[in-house]
Amino acid sequence: MERLIDRILSAYRKNLKIGQDQEAILRYSLQVVISTLVSFLVALGVAFVVGIFYEVLLIMVSNAILRSVSGGAHCASARNCTIYGTMVSIGLGFVARYAVLSNEILFTMAMGVFFFAMWAMSKYAPADTPQKPIVSIKEKIKFKKQSLVVVCIWFSGITGIYILTIYGLLNIDFRIILLTSMGILYQSVSLTKAGYYISHKADMVIDIILGRRNRIC
Repeated sequence: MERLIDRILSAYRKNLKIGQDQEAILRYSLQVVISTLVSFLVALGVAFVVGIFYEVLLIMVSNAILRSVSGGAHCASARNCTIYGTMVSIGLGFVARYAVLSNEILFTMAMGVFFFAMWAMSKYAPADTPQKPIVSIKEKIKFKKQSLVVVCIWFSGITGIYILTIYGLLNIDFRIILLTSMGILYQSVSLTKAGYYISHKADMVIDIILGRRNRIC
């Protein structure tokens, strides 16, 4: 991955004048984008093999959309992020596959997730990292508002699905409510102190088992 990033940065240097600070930010952004893409491919590949591709896809997409504006806890390396993210997504996917819940219970759970997510976004979003801190108050307010808007759009969407479905105006897999709720909840928890603690402990366990990697996230 580092060789690919070096090649991309080399192309930037040839065509654009960028300083050391800009190059450092660009390198970090490329690392995060590439590691996220790899994590997606690995998790979806595993999900396809074990037969829960649909479940994991919806969980990860809903999680990623909210994470793009709210930030959240990271593991210390791309490898650890991939392993941790895959394990959580696959675990949630299996829970969703075998959970037997009524439509009413699913929507009630989604309401609980909505209120928790709104609280988490209001209190913690955007959650930055030491490698890419958000120092501008204006930027923080912008990302916080965007995070709240994403949560509201999600809940409005599933509320519409619920109403149209119970009145027989829409025929859709109701698990979409459960799966997207899991993605939103997973991301909301990652913003909290508990989320950072769990991510840190997972980091330590993975490093103990597989050895330490250089920190990039």
